Amino acid sequence: MSERRKIPGSDSPTLAEGAPGTPGPLENTARGVKERLDLPTVSESQPRRWPGAGAEPPPLPTSVDPGLPEMRLADDDERVSPEQAGRYTVKGVHGRGGQARVLLAFDEHIGRDVAIKELLTEGARDESGSYPSSMRSTPGMVRFLREARVTAQLEHPNIVPVHEVGRRADGTLYYTMRFVRGETLAKKLKACQGLPDRLKLLGAFWDLCNAIAYAHSRGVVHRDIKPENVMVGEFGETVLLDWGIAKVKGQKDIRARDLEKDLRLMHQGGGKTSDGTAIGTPSYMSPEQARGQIDAIDERSDVWGLGAVLYEILTGQPPFPGAVAMEIIVRVGRDPVRPVTELCAAAPRELVAICHKALQREPAERYQSAREFASEINAFMTGGKVGAYRYSSLELLRRFAAQNKAAIVAAGAAVLTIVVALVLVSLALRNESYARKSESQAREREAAALAQEHAERLTAGYHLAQAYAEKAGRLAEDSRFLAAEVFAAASLLHNPAHPGSPDHQPAFADSHPGSRDLRVQAASLVFRGRLHSLLRLQRTLGGPEVFTGVDFSPKEALLAAGSYDGRVRLWRLPGGEPAGELEAGLEKVLTVAFSPDGEYLAAGGRNGVVAVWDWPSRKERRLSAGGPAAHAVRFSPNGDEVCAALGDGSVRLWRIDGKAQRRLLAHRGKASAVAFSHDGQRLVSGGEDGRVRVWSLKSGKPERDLADRGAEVLSLAFSPDGRRLLAGDNGKKITVWDMDTGAVERALEGHADGVLALAFSRDGRFLASAGYDKSIRLWEVGTGELWLANEVHQDFVWGLAFSQDGKHLASASFDRSVRLFEFSPETALVSLHGHSGEIYGMAFSPDGKRLATSGWDRSAVVWDLQTRRPRLRLAGHGEVVDRVVFSPDGILIATACRDRLVRLWDGDSGKLARTLRGHGDMVYGAAFSPDGALLATSGTDRTVRLWEVATGRERRVFQGHREAVDKVVFSPDGRTLASASNDLTARLWDVRTGEQVKVLGGHSDWISDVVFSPDGKRIATSGKDGKALVWDIESGKQVFALAGHSQWVNSVRFSPDGKLLATGSDDGTVRVWSARDGRPLLIIACRGGVVAIEFSQDSKLLGVGDGTVVRLYPLDFSALDGDPRELLRQGEETLGLRLDGFRLAGRP
Repeated sequence: MSERRKIPGSDSPTLAEGAPGTPGPLENTARGVKERLDLPTVSESQPRRWPGAGAEPPPLPTSVDPGLPEMRLADDDERVSPEQAGRYTVKGVHGRGGQARVLLAFDEHIGRDVAIKELLTEGARDESGSYPSSMRSTPGMVRFLREARVTAQLEHPNIVPVHEVGRRADGTLYYTMRFVRGETLAKKLKACQGLPDRLKLLGAFWDLCNAIAYAHSRGVVHRDIKPENVMVGEFGETVLLDWGIAKVKGQKDIRARDLEKDLRLMHQGGGKTSDGTAIGTPSYMSPEQARGQIDAIDERSDVWGLGAVLYEILTGQPPFPGAVAMEIIVRVGRDPVRPVTELCAAAPRELVAICHKALQREPAERYQSAREFASEINAFMTGGKVGAYRYSSLELLRRFAAQNKAAIVAAGAAVLTIVVALVLVSLALRNESYARKSESQAREREAAALAQEHAERLTAGYHLAQAYAEKAGRLAEDSRFLAAEVFAAASLLHNPAHPGSPDHQPAFADSHPGSRDLRVQAASLVFRGRLHSLLRLQRTLGGPEVFTGVDFSPKEALLAAGSYDGRVRLWRLPGGEPAGELEAGLEKVLTVAFSPDGEYLAAGGRNGVVAVWDWPSRKERRLSAGGPAAHAVRFSPNGDEVCAALGDGSVRLWRIDGKAQRRLLAHRGKASAVAFSHDGQRLVSGGEDGRVRVWSLKSGKPERDLADRGAEVLSLAFSPDGRRLLAGDNGKKITVWDMDTGAVERALEGHADGVLALAFSRDGRFLASAGYDKSIRLWEVGTGELWLANEVHQDFVWGLAFSQDGKHLASASFDRSVRLFEFSPETALVSLHGHSGEIYGMAFSPDGKRLATSGWDRSAVVWDLQTRRPRLRLAGHGEVVDRVVFSPDGILIATACRDRLVRLWDGDSGKLARTLRGHGDMVYGAAFSPDGALLATSGTDRTVRLWEVATGRERRVFQGHREAVDKVVFSPDGRTLASASNDLTARLWDVRTGEQVKVLGGHSDWISDVVFSPDGKRIATSGKDGKALVWDIESGKQVFALAGHSQWVNSVRFSPDGKLLATGSDDGTVRVWSARDGRPLLIIACRGGVVAIEFSQDSKLLGVGDGTVVRLYPLDFSALDGDPRELLRQGEETLGLRLDGFRLAGRP
């Protein structure tokens, strides 16, 4: 007898490891559990019972049978009895799922084999090994008990019986059931050689129909009918398993949320279901379930599942075969089922008709009950008439002959003649009009079906486009803009509202207005991705082992990378042709570096060897023959010395000729990184102890510790100007120090794991970082802004290096690849940094060469747009500067300030020219007249004031508003002033007379801004009610509303060419609209609320105040109407990955 041992979490023994009969490892999937059962197969010699042959089928219920007892399903476990010690002897693990496992055991009390299903909830146990009382009713336990009780109350020969529900001493729930020896229907079907073999399983299928019909009579819908859940026993018995997601009428559907979650995971290409098991293929799922209409799942959904099983019996494959759940579920919800006869022409026509009726996309067109379905199957098997099949007269004659063979033989030829004659007469007397009517109805039904099918295909495409756009949005939030661009292009491809989609239908957007917004959302994400496409994958270089360090030669077009096979590999650029290999007894190369002049190449290995090669002779010199691992090697700026960070915590320096060396005792634990200052006077080291130590190379002594504890320092880098030192650590962080003061300037956070590599672009603007999280990230060092996260590598990234000309970035990874990227910083979105407070005002100069901005830092800045640097700073304001404007000739600049003053400045020198005093409270608005002679201002004193620019004299005060006046603007002809107020009105004033001309309302909250169209015929207002309105000035009527923002709209602008409108909002977006009809064109995502926006004079740029940063967006709407296939191709090419379902994979 085999030795027995205890199963963890069980009082029952099982077979010892290695004992005969011990089951092998099982996959953690429901399919793996069922199809890997170690059971004997059904003998082919075993006679098969043909159910119901020669007899009428037993009565089958069509709905809930009132004569049967009501299902009683308590969700608590208070009535679960404790296990009787010693009753069950476990023989082995029979299968395992995400939250439960099945054991094969022997019932010592009754003397039979049983199957025990027990709940796995190891993480919930307390210190004693038992479950606390608070965990006795977890969702998992409730679902487990519901499954056991549903199965137990379905007492039918074709449903596995449950013997007992119990709880072990440690709190583990279990239930026992009949142990069925046999194979799953799936395994049986797989073993069939053709249609004749598969049709032998029709009896088992009929039993399955009976089981489902009985369940329906008890108000239970199975919801998971598939061959894997059907056991065919050794002696012909058929048993339906797995009632885990069944729904009981009149009871709370506790699995609805799980089903919705699993469907969402399938749509997104996820790998696990809500219970932790692997997602299988939804090939047998009904369309309503595939579309996520959980409440619509009823008995007719089970009829579909039965039809899908019958389809596989007839054709040898499910209705929607495949291996990727996401792709299958989209097809189930969208595509028609392929006709059976296309796959198996020999399939019995009556069964084909039954199958097709069961697989109708509309539930109302299927069999309305499993009983009706079973009756049809029985009719076929017993020679009866199948209701779903339309028999021809000839077929009816054949059936008559087959069923009355003896009578026909007795009656002889006379009877046959009569029968034939009757048939012929019947054919002749067919009503011609009825035939025409039937044909017409058939055509109408076909047309309706095709229209319905087309509509469902469009809707499915729309839903797929929504899923892609949602994924793109989440990627963009994580700064993975290139990946987001790919998914956004896929959304455009599948959106029927996009003109370039293969499924484009102009009328679709009318019935699905959200598809228009989805198109703009996806196009905007493509737009955003293009602005951040600084890295474009150019080439992938492979090798037999993982790559570590990488560096470019400053002297020639050459790239070197260290590898775990002990070699340094070389490639010529730009083609990536192999240029040789270097060996120097390095066990595993951990680091490589070229000297600044390119005359030498150094490498360090795990075995402590540090080698240097002369270039281009490639003559080797070993500086260290072995010892502690060399984690980093670097050359001094003049190339005379080589430094290595070693595994014993020391840092060693060698002269390049090997004649002298120094050893610095730097760290406790290993030294991980080193870097020379650019003047060659200092060396910085970082180590496992979290210390960042600065050394004087002249004295060989430490000057200071920038950090003396914390996470292990993995990488170090000086900025090209030497002003900053950066350290990447194992705590996911990059720390930036100011080397003049030694103070921490900022921390760059975004990596999900340790930062192994740092590299500066040649101009020092950008920092590339990489590490254990497989990503390469680009940061703008001066602001700490994350510009891009690229996850093209499949394993962690060890090394990074920029080329000498700054045009390329190379990365080395544990995925055995070196990636070469084209680096294009000139394509980056222009960002201007100079304010220390939020930007509230903005204006382009008339010649388009300057930009003025103002804000909460009580200053205005004038920028040179060619150099992108501040040209003037207008200081001296006592409060927030809300508005800044250029005079039409560009000579003067006016600022409106909350200190009650309006200031006029010389636009060239920045000197204060004049101060205008008159407002009794904060000044919010300012505008020059088109001729530059007048300046209008407004503020919280509820007035609009008109000033003579030349003299500074106040000419007129416009009064009428009852609250603060936020903005004021002149009409293009200078005759009219418009003002926007918190009193919910915008007012038009005659400049010459001062009279109020018109009052516009329409808003339900403060009106924040007002602007004229360039032709002066329209006016736009924005408000705190979240919308902007466009008005016809002559009639005073609203033309259209710009709705889409979710919070206050602070500003609105017409483009100078009159074609566009832009709005800025507290919801963190700027939206661009068509000025002709108000169609949304572009959404620009910002980091916070937006107040300041302005079009450039040529209408090609849109300036946006994004917090303290000015961003200049080039307006590009090509993604809105461009070919989405080309957009997808371009996005994949830039990223270096291709879209495969809902995941990104390597390009072939």
